[in-house]
Amino acid sequence: MNVNRGNYGRKKAIPLSVTHTRQKYDSNTNQTLDSVPISHPISSIPLRKRAKSNSHFTPSVSLNKSDSNYHTNASISAFSLNIISKICWISSHSLIQSISNQITTQHHTPPAFLATLSTPSSLSPSQIQFYAAYNFMNDPKLAELFTLEAPKSTTISDLAEVHSRIACACNDSCIRIYDLDSKSCCSALGNSVFSSSESVSSVCSFNGISSSNSQRLGSTGSCGTVSIFDINQEQSLWSNTTDRNLRNTAESVGYLCSIALESDVIAAGGISGRVDVYDVRTNDSVVSSLYCGTHTRLRSVKSDESSSHFVFAGSNNGELIVWDRRYISSSTDSESMLMKVQAHSGPIWDISLVSNRPGLLLSCAEDGRVLSWDFGTASQSFNSTATTEFWSAQVSESDVHIVADTAPYAVNAIHAHPAAELVAYGTDSAEFTVQTLDSLTC
Repeated sequence: MNVNRGNYGRKKAIPLSVTHTRQKYDSNTNQTLDSVPISHPISSIPLRKRAKSNSHFTPSVSLNKSDSNYHTNASISAFSLNIISKICWISSHSLIQSISNQITTQHHTPPAFLATLSTPSSLSPSQIQFYAAYNFMNDPKLAELFTLEAPKSTTISDLAEVHSRIACACNDSCIRIYDLDSKSCCSALGNSVFSSSESVSSVCSFNGISSSNSQRLGSTGSCGTVSIFDINQEQSLWSNTTDRNLRNTAESVGYLCSIALESDVIAAGGISGRVDVYDVRTNDSVVSSLYCGTHTRLRSVKSDESSSHFVFAGSNNGELIVWDRRYISSSTDSESMLMKVQAHSGPIWDISLVSNRPGLLLSCAEDGRVLSWDFGTASQSFNSTATTEFWSAQVSESDVHIVADTAPYAVNAIHAHPAAELVAYGTDSAEFTVQTLDSLTC
C-alpha cells in the first residue's frame, strides 16, 4: 500500500508494519505485564445479519497534513514526566476561570482545560498535570497550570471530573477527591466498600447523564466491587458487595473499566471478557451481561450519552466491540453484539466517542496507532431513519482511518472534548498531543 504521510509533527517516519515486544506496568496489580507482541494484521468480523462486508480489511492512512492549513488542521505536543496513562478534559472551575480570563484577554480565544495522569514505572506516586490549550485557530499553545501529586507510593489508575472536582482511582482501596481551588485532597472514599487488598481500577462521572445526579461517582475495583458514591455527602449510595462475594466463589471477577449508562445504571468491564450492567434501583446483582465471545480482558468501555443502549469496548487482543442493549433477552444473551472488529494488533487501551461529530469514534492501542471509525458514513448504506442508529452500521475498510502512529510507543489514552473541536491523546513516551478534529478527519 502506497502511503503519503505528509508532515504530522513526528521526528521520523514510522514503518507501517512492525513486530516487536514491549513490557507494560499495570497500576492495578503493581506488577509488570507480560511482554505483548505487536504486529499489524487487521480483520473485520461481522456477527449479525448486516450488509455484506469484506472479512479482512486494512484501515486507510490519513495522517495529519502539512502546516499549509495550520489554522484549521492544528496540533501541538508536549512532554510530561512519566508515561501518560489517562487524559481528561475538564470544565472551567473558579480558580481555572481566573486563569481562563487572563488567557482569553491575551490571546482573544477561550482556552480548553485538560488533565493528564502520569503513571511511573515503579511505586513512585502518580501525578496529575493541568494544562490550558488555547489559540488553536491561529497559533496553538499549551500552558502548564499546576500539578497535583498522589501520596507517597500511591498509584492512580483513572480520573473523572465530578461536580467541579477531580476523582482519582487509587491502588490503596481508596478514591481521592481533589479540589482544584485549594489544589489539595478534600476527601477520601471507599475504605468501607473496597476490600483491603483491592485496587480501585476505575471511576466514572454521571455528569453528562443526569444533572440531578451530577454529584454521583461510579467506581470499580480489581476484585469485582462496583459502587456509586455521593461525593457531597461523602458516602456510598450503593454497592454490589454481596453479589461480588457470591460470584468470586465461582469465578475470578475483576473490573478494569466502567461507564455510567443512565442515572441509575452503571456498566463495568474487566478480566472476564464481558460487560456487566447493574441497576441500582433493583439490587446488588448483575441485571444483564454483554458478551464478546472470547475470554479476553476489556480495557475500556464507553457509551453514547444520547443513546445509551449502545455500548462499546476495547479488548486486550485489539478488538473493538459494539453491543445494543435493546437486543438482550436474558442475562446470558449474546445476541446484543452488533460487531467485533480486530483492527489493532495489541491491547486497546482507550476509546472515545466524539460528541459533536455524530457517528465518529476514536481508539488507541499498544500498537501505537490512533484509529478513527466513521460509523456515520457507514450508516448511509444502513436502512434506518433514526439519527442515532448509525452505531448499528457495519464499518468497512473505507470507514476506518489511521490518524496517528507513534510506534514503537503505545498510545494509552485518548479523549475528545465534549464541546470544543479538540482531541487529546498520550503515549508511553511521556508525550501528549492536542489536535483539532479537522486534523484527524481531513
